[in-house]
Parts: sequence; C-alpha cells; structure tokens
Amino acid sequence: MPAPPQSGRPWGVADWLAWWARDIFTMDTERLRVVLNYGLPAAIYLLAGHLIAGRVRRL
Repeated sequence: MPAPPQSGRPWGVADWLAWWARDIFTMDTERLRVVLNYGLPAAIYLLAGHLIAGRVRRL
C-alpha cells in the first residue's frame, strides 16, 4: 500500500484510495478506463460505508 498523499490534490487521494484496483481494466479508451478503474473502488467504498452506517445506526 502506498503512503498517504501529502498534497491536497484530488487525484493523489484517488490514487491512494484506489491503489488495489489500479489497472484492473485496460482498454484503448482512456475515459472508460479511468471511469472503471476509479469507479469500481468508489462503488465498493460506498457500499462498505452504507453497510457500516447501517450497523452503527442499530446500536
């Protein structure tokens, strides 16, 4: 796992959060590749956050 980013650039944070999914999808279309390679981790983190929030709310 890479070290956390030191600057406030959003792409640095996105790279840090999506390190495990880097280049899972390799396509010729740059836009589609970026959407899939960053969208998959975003969807997984969203689902995980939703599940954790549901568990915390039940406490």
